[in-house]
Amino acid sequence: MVERVKIPACKGPAGHTGLDGSRWYGMIGAWEIQGFVICDACYHDLVAWSQLRRYFTTTPTIKSDEGSWTCDAAVPLIKEGLRRATTSPNLWDDLHLLFRRRMEYSSCMEMKNLQARSTHWYGSKAVPDLIVCTTCYLDHFVLDHARSWELLSLTAEKQQQQLDCAMHTVQIYSAWVACKRVSIAENTDEYDGFEDLARIILKSPPCSTEDMRNATWYTPQDCTGDAFAICKRCVLAFMVGPGFATEFKEVNFRRNGNWVCDLNPATPRFLKYLAKYEAAVKRENFSIFSEFVSEYAPLPDLLETRRMADYKEIIHSSHFTFLVGEDQTPLTIYTAVVQNNSDPLYALISNGHMKESNTGNAALEDVEVETFMGFCEYAYTGAYVTPDRTLSQDDEGRHLGHEPASSSPDPNGLFHAKLYVFATKYLIEPLRKQCLIFIHRDLCSFSLKRESTPVILDLLDFTYAHSGRGEPGGKSLLRDLVIHYAAREARTLADDLDVSALVD
Repeated sequence: MVERVKIPACKGPAGHTGLDGSRWYGMIGAWEIQGFVICDACYHDLVAWSQLRRYFTTTPTIKSDEGSWTCDAAVPLIKEGLRRATTSPNLWDDLHLLFRRRMEYSSCMEMKNLQARSTHWYGSKAVPDLIVCTTCYLDHFVLDHARSWELLSLTAEKQQQQLDCAMHTVQIYSAWVACKRVSIAENTDEYDGFEDLARIILKSPPCSTEDMRNATWYTPQDCTGDAFAICKRCVLAFMVGPGFATEFKEVNFRRNGNWVCDLNPATPRFLKYLAKYEAAVKRENFSIFSEFVSEYAPLPDLLETRRMADYKEIIHSSHFTFLVGEDQTPLTIYTAVVQNNSDPLYALISNGHMKESNTGNAALEDVEVETFMGFCEYAYTGAYVTPDRTLSQDDEGRHLGHEPASSSPDPNGLFHAKLYVFATKYLIEPLRKQCLIFIHRDLCSFSLKRESTPVILDLLDFTYAHSGRGEPGGKSLLRDLVIHYAAREARTLADDLDVSALVD
């Protein structure tokens, strides 16, 4: 049997493209479902070791065309159904019928803006206005809560109209995810809680991109000013489930003419806030979100021009693992996030002719883990937090005074510089500019003293070694900035012998 560690990870809805030689398995005999395939990774994770292998072919199909193949085990119903069948074999017949039925329907996103007759619709018995398409009914509710829903009979006129699936709205989807997360964490059934929450959400004013000056606004308790505020529907959808609602206060102010909710998916900073919100929920620490909002919301929209993927595009995309640094530390990121930030990095992922895209991982040995994590934070949120800096033993050795330099809270200009070099190499221009802004800000506020010169010397060393005329525009903006600072502080730096070596 092939070692599992050598099998590339499932690429999920993003699919496999090109002549990548990937291995695929389908069902056999009476169990065969037209078009149903699962990738090598999911076959070994869910099927190969269990009694389910009797329903699948043991000889994989090798992908040998240019088309895109998507693993059907990435479909929520099918993945969860396979998991349940491994522990309860008697469920297989019923689950197989559901799998066959699910394969007849396109994704919810693919059916958006089509006439209602393009699919069947289900309505919640407890919440009349809660209506979902067949795809979402099967993916999210049929296994455990089928009795809470009923098939809707639409009039001929209604079938000609467009219906919006409630699970395609960020508020209802987020409320469902939050309640499901609580169910898993506490081993309880929170479906009744979801129905109650959905009922209140649907009765509240919609979160719209139109003028919402009459809406009720909320902001975190520790936030001041009017830079960040969300509407009642978003407080209910995002904050009630994880228990964050009590961290908000109702506010009454004019928002400089901007009346759009900051958690509306159409706003340019939505994905940044969403990433911090998810981190806060995962760690059960609301301050992760509130502190980011307090620091980031007041900043001008200087860095809002980069391309942003639709949040569902990100969530539905596959993962890719980068092996970072000399120790090849595995760090995983959504492929859609990479695609929207760096063409060279995305080429490693998507080009079927490159080894990295076929193996599902790529080595970045010349990049430090801390630097790549800074890129990931920027890629998800549009900004990054500078890690704390302490002087290393090398710093202490470079200090020429009689007393060694101690730990220092000085700005970490070296981290900004390393991230700048990374952004330059991988053509991430907005991040490159952001690094320059932060270096300039930190240097302007930095009070250089005799004992802290190693901070600047390290920055000069690195800048000279890793920047130059090969950058876009034929010159290094980082080098210009650091040299300008060093010239301004020449009197303080002059006593250090390393300065002359750098200038030479």
